[in-house]
Formats: sequence, C-alpha cells, structure tokens
Amino acid sequence: MFAVLPFVIKAQPPQAPFRERMEAARVAYITRSMQLSPQEARIFWPLHDAYIEKIKAQRQARIEGRREPLNFDEMSDAEINKFLDRRLDLAEAAMKARKEFINQLRKELSPRKAAMFIRAEDDFQRDVVDRLRPDDDRTMPPARRRR
Repeated sequence: MFAVLPFVIKAQPPQAPFRERMEAARVAYITRSMQLSPQEARIFWPLHDAYIEKIKAQRQARIEGRREPLNFDEMSDAEINKFLDRRLDLAEAAMKARKEFINQLRKELSPRKAAMFIRAEDDFQRDVVDRLRPDDDRTMPPARRRR
C-alpha cells in the first residue's frame, strides 16, 4: 500500500513545488486506499476539494497570526488570552470543517467510505513521517498500522 508514495513523488517534474508533489502523492494514496468506483469518485473529489480549500484558508489564517514572533514574557494576560482564543477558534473551525466533510461522506457515499478515508489519511501521514525519520531512528518499531 505504501509503495505508491515514491512513484508519485518521482513522477512529478523536479521543479514542481514540494507541496504539489506531496498533494499528488496524497491523492493517489487516497484513491487507491478507498477503492472508489468512477461514480463514487465523481461524488468524493468535489467534496474533498471543498474541504481542502477550507483547510487551506484556515492554515493561511494561522500563518498570518504568526507573522510576528510572540514574547509571552512581555505580553499582558489579556494579550495572551486573545492569542489563545484565536488559536482555539482556528482549531475548532478546522475540526468543524473535518466533521462536516466526514458527515457528507457518510451521507453521499457510505459510513464505510468515510471510515476508509480517515484510515487512508492517517496511514498516509504516518507513512510520510516514517519516510522522513532519519535512518538512525528507523530502528524504533514503526507505528502500529491498522489493516
């Protein structure tokens, strides 16, 4: 199952930005893991793309909130509370978007396909982390995989 990652990343032109190559590998991994029929794919990918756009917007908002380094020692409690509230609001919005997406998958496809998406996404992230781990850390047992 994990063999697709190196092929998809290598199949992209070397000048393709890393994020694009990683997204292409993720899409290929999800496609294969979920075993979507053509009809299911026509339903899944527009829902997925809308979800990803929400996540990208939230990521951009989080990045914009970190433009200036924060020195908590010099901030008042009110400023720190404002910072904490913003971070929690962003995390809550991301969770809300994920929950809406999963519920759409349940309704439009099936609970099984929604669960398969969650597993595929988790496995892909775990595989990426395993591949990025330095060789000397690979002696540790890999994360337990659910199959």
